[in-house]
Amino acid sequence: MDTNNQPLRPVQVVLDGDRFLKTPDRPPGGSHKDFFAGDDVGFAQHKNRVRADLEGFAETLQERREPVGFVHVDMRESALAKSHRPLDRLFSASNKFTLVGGDADGQLIVQGTPRALKELSDLIEERAESTPRMVTNKKTGREEPRASEVRSELGAIGDLRLHTREDRLKFDPDQALAILRQPNVIGSYIIDLFRLDPSLLSSGAVTKTIRALLGALSAVPGGMIVRPVLPEPLRDRLFQPTLALSVRLLSNPSRRVLQLPRELEAAIAEAGAPAFEGIQLTAAEAAADLDPARHRKLLNALAEQTLVRSIEMPFVVDEGTSPSIPLGAKASLSLPAADFDHPILGVVDGGIAALPALTPWIAGTLGLVPEAERNVSHGTFIAGLAAGAYQLNPHLADYVEAQGVKLYDLDIFPRRDLRSTYYIDHHAFLDQLDTCIEKARSKHGVRVFNFSFACGGPQPGSYTVYAEGFDAIARKHDVIFVISAGNLTGADTRPPWPADAGAAVQMLAGQSQPQSITPPGEAFHGLTVGAVNPPGFADHPVLLPTTYTRRGPGTGYSRKPDLAHIGGVTPDTATGNRTGLSSLAPDGTVCDSLGTSYAAPLVGVTLATLDQRLLRRASRELLHALMIHQARREHSLTGKQLSHIAPEFVGYGVPPRADAMLVDDPSAITIVFDQVLPAGRILEFDFSWPQSLVTPAAACRGAVDLTVVYTPPIDRAFNDEALRVELDAHLRQQVIDPDTGEISWAGQLDADGTSTLQGMLKREKEMLRNGVKWSPVKRLHAAMPKGRGASSDWKLVVEPLVRKGDVFPGTGVKFAALLTIRDIAGMAPVHDEMRNHLVNRGISLADIQVAARVRQVAA
Repeated sequence: MDTNNQPLRPVQVVLDGDRFLKTPDRPPGGSHKDFFAGDDVGFAQHKNRVRADLEGFAETLQERREPVGFVHVDMRESALAKSHRPLDRLFSASNKFTLVGGDADGQLIVQGTPRALKELSDLIEERAESTPRMVTNKKTGREEPRASEVRSELGAIGDLRLHTREDRLKFDPDQALAILRQPNVIGSYIIDLFRLDPSLLSSGAVTKTIRALLGALSAVPGGMIVRPVLPEPLRDRLFQPTLALSVRLLSNPSRRVLQLPRELEAAIAEAGAPAFEGIQLTAAEAAADLDPARHRKLLNALAEQTLVRSIEMPFVVDEGTSPSIPLGAKASLSLPAADFDHPILGVVDGGIAALPALTPWIAGTLGLVPEAERNVSHGTFIAGLAAGAYQLNPHLADYVEAQGVKLYDLDIFPRRDLRSTYYIDHHAFLDQLDTCIEKARSKHGVRVFNFSFACGGPQPGSYTVYAEGFDAIARKHDVIFVISAGNLTGADTRPPWPADAGAAVQMLAGQSQPQSITPPGEAFHGLTVGAVNPPGFADHPVLLPTTYTRRGPGTGYSRKPDLAHIGGVTPDTATGNRTGLSSLAPDGTVCDSLGTSYAAPLVGVTLATLDQRLLRRASRELLHALMIHQARREHSLTGKQLSHIAPEFVGYGVPPRADAMLVDDPSAITIVFDQVLPAGRILEFDFSWPQSLVTPAAACRGAVDLTVVYTPPIDRAFNDEALRVELDAHLRQQVIDPDTGEISWAGQLDADGTSTLQGMLKREKEMLRNGVKWSPVKRLHAAMPKGRGASSDWKLVVEPLVRKGDVFPGTGVKFAALLTIRDIAGMAPVHDEMRNHLVNRGISLADIQVAARVRQVAA
């Protein structure tokens, strides 16, 4: 049947998804891996080295009279999987150790006392056998070596080291002072503290450790403000709130403000900390002290504190600089439709100019920054794109929404030279952002916010306090931030991306400078956007990465950027070449510019439109997943040479228009699960492949896409391993053994960016780098033009995985899963067949917009 001329079909939502939740079958316990199998001499040497390290750490702490210390436990690469972590028999609570954090993948940090370290050395000597015992394999009847759990855990360790001053302070004070002298700095150090486990320490040890930190701060005379980076209302919303302090030296010697995290309140009181003071500081009182001697004294004192994990330099907040090419013509935009509920995009920026063309599109303004203290160029260009990209850029008609969105002006940034006076520290900025988002959300229903600023320079692999703050706000207010990936400038930019994949690989091989995305682009719950070329430029092939767009990945190899959109090309001043992206200047004329700052709002407009189409009731996870599911990369980026590299620049690709995400061709069907996965359960949805795509030999043809987005618990203390719960997704086809009749299920999807079946990626590092594991967004795909397997029975499985040392949250984990099955030839009636099959099984389905209305009534 030819379906090409038939009406489009709506995406289908499963309303009774809870019926497919079930308790998983528990796999039988296996033996413990021996990482020194056949090498007992090597194991003996390793054992002696580990014991010497532990005893040396104990002696160091005793010499320093420190009642507690923190040990880095680095896993060998072959032991990265969570089942090998040495937390059951070695660094366990029964041995008086607590897992308190981590760095890169497989790099753990544990809390221990001198006594616990010495006793662990003795335990290893006693229980880590030099030669594994021999046992009889019940299946083969053969004698085999079987390592104990202690030997296995010990062998999994690659290296040990004590957390030292060098871990805490990795920069020179002069570097920090150079940043503090910039007017757009948020002027404070970030001091990360370890989260003490007092249950394994004496009260005296806790008190001594905290009192030492307070003493270090008190030893620096003069004015100072110390308080948590995250305001209290945000800290309540995180799985494990960070213990990060913002510390600023003040030029006014009489103002000293001390607020430590509430988790330490009892110990603070016992340690005799001064009472909390108010923080209503005038601009003069909040002025930073740039005396090098005071800064050196502060940093040196903090670098010696056991409780301090790390000290980070102050961050600058910057919108970047993009050339603006005036075109002279006055802008004219159509008026919003009087009888239409327009989507609204929040613009978190420096303000939007009061222009006749834009005023009708403004839904509200905070009015936080007085007009005389604004620089509205950046925000006005963004606003012009949001309200009128289609009209101002007719050559982009195939890529942008045909209808503009209204704007909520969150003018939280004054012009560059005043930013340090508006926000004395990180706490002040995140508190202000939280308040502004709450107002826009509660009074105007805004759920999508464009943020095209960088909060500090690139920090590869890090999950910064800014990303944590943005994620906390997103969860608290049920909103999504659309964040620019950041721009390369000057000599750091790349040559134009060649259309030929081989030439592109050669070009990238010559790039050595850091190109990582800028904070808060690594936020897990945000949509980070890179920039691709517009049409019409022979030297800059359309939809390929721009010369300036920064690259991922994000924290723990998570896919960043998430998406890409048109950001304009670098103009050729010799020829007068334009950027290919036009919007509004503050004087109301049309101008050209470029940057990821301006790619982001094009994605934001589509997301806000999608939210409006779904009556503003869709979950964040579903909105996020819809944007990812149908995004596509330019064809040359999908071949074998670039498929693993391109996602670092364009994420999952450029999204289609909002309305296209809600419908399918009749030769395809998209099925949505949007729910909560409870503790101890998995989702297992079994179905039959559409009969029109099943061959006489029972092989299944077609193409299939699966996207899963979930909201896991986050703990910034673990950095690369900040996601503490994973939702793994599989699409499996039944396999029947012709000899035994035994039934098994084979995974049939490739991880995005690879051409390898999901189950074939065996090494943990390989799975991490390909986004198969420990990423809150997953997209998988399979193309089966000739048919695959010999059964039409399939099942979708979504199952949890919990980091060693953590527990699955009792409230469950929210997720959205989108499954699309389609006929590659576009001919078979897949939608009608599949829908009828499911309805006949008694499954409750609804068109996606009808489902939104059902949920609105239920709410």
